[in-house]
Amino acid sequence: MNTQLLNSSMDFENKISFLKTIYGFFPHLFNVNDFPAFIETIKSRYSRCESCRLCPETNTLYNKINFALLPPFQISIHTKDGYILEELSNIIYLEASDNNTIFHLKDGSKPMATNTLLYYEHTLPFPLFVRVHRSSIINIHQLSQYLHSTTAIMKDKTIVKVSAPYHDILRDILCNVS
Repeated sequence: MNTQLLNSSMDFENKISFLKTIYGFFPHLFNVNDFPAFIETIKSRYSRCESCRLCPETNTLYNKINFALLPPFQISIHTKDGYILEELSNIIYLEASDNNTIFHLKDGSKPMATNTLLYYEHTLPFPLFVRVHRSSIINIHQLSQYLHSTTAIMKDKTIVKVSAPYHDILRDILCNVS
């Protein structure tokens, strides 16, 4: 969401509108005391640097915006033995197992969390992690193929079923991935 959005071909006014919308729903994601002043600073700096896009001031500005929008890099997985801190990029997909959740990781390990899949659906950043079935959530960056609106093939060759209620959400996300 963060760097890809700000480096996309979306025009500047749409980026500002997007920032305002995100701030309206998730003000805690922004590390700013005065959001209107933050937006005005962005507008004034961008108008001065629009032609070059390479000057340090513009790069610093984009870094500040990206930092404000960054999702967490790690998640704390509560297991029966304690807590595991895991990088989000290492998670391939999550699978429900009764009232627990199994994390399928790149290294092949499968820690079982004591929280439900619903808990992780609300905790993990959307659209990086998207629910595709009542019993699974996938990491979009680990998706290799999406076949016939029913099957997701992950980069580790695991097959994850996609149910009808989640098909449109996944399709919309994939249409917007650049």
